Amino acid sequence: MSDWHGRETLDLGTELMDRQLVDPHGVSVGMVDDVELRLRDDGRLEVVALLTGIATLQRRLPRWIARPLAGAAALVGGADPERRVPVDTVAGVESEIRLTTAGAEATANPAADRARRTVARIPGAGHASG
Repeated sequence: MSDWHGRETLDLGTELMDRQLVDPHGVSVGMVDDVELRLRDDGRLEVVALLTGIATLQRRLPRWIARPLAGAAALVGGADPERRVPVDTVAGVESEIRLTTAGAEATANPAADRARRTVARIPGAGHASG
């Protein structure tokens, strides 16, 4: 984590969790739903990856919310799998988390792609409203 602006520490709750992930062009590619940590030799924890996807988010939610969310995902072709964004693909942590091209590619979302294809088949979906 010290690579990010020379900082040794980061507050996971306020600086990473639920932050928007953006590609190098500023386009949103997801949210940070969880983090992957490893224990360093000096006994401190280090963030090694950002995790995103409905499957990741469901683990944090109460069961009464997570189950209907899983049911809704099943209706659109299946659960959105967890995606792992290695920390070395993070370009910066600001009000959003800026990713390198490799980081943005790690967020590729098959469920969102299926939803876009489904919406594209709805008559009139490709036309701007007047």
